[in-house]
Amino acid sequence: MQLDDKKVTQLVEYWVQGSAEDLESAESILGSASKVGPALFYLHLSIEKALKAAYVKKYRDHAPYTHNLPALVERLEWLLQPGQIEDLGEMNQFNTIGRYPDQKAKIREKFTQAYAANYLAKGRELLKWIHLNLAGL
Repeated sequence: MQLDDKKVTQLVEYWVQGSAEDLESAESILGSASKVGPALFYLHLSIEKALKAAYVKKYRDHAPYTHNLPALVERLEWLLQPGQIEDLGEMNQFNTIGRYPDQKAKIREKFTQAYAANYLAKGRELLKWIHLNLAGL
């Protein structure tokens, strides 16, 4: 079902605002509490919501019910650079930190403060790229 212009605008704003808030949460959590897992989870949410904004704008339809970042990019038919593909794949696993508590212990050792800071920087760059593509739709 094609959404009307008003609904598309509302949904895009909803997803973009949510993305910005989640990025701010990721930065705040990592900076003040040094809680790596929640910070990475919010980073994933931020990227997911930005991609969903692009989906709504491009297809004039509701965003798909998925948390899979590479799948969202594939649905948008965007071409990523090899480094972006790898980073997005790595960031995709941040989804499990907040949603599946039994997975935390398995992956906690990998997610150090330095690792999180590195991926937060990569996430900011990826979000800039998403927003540039979103503006071009």
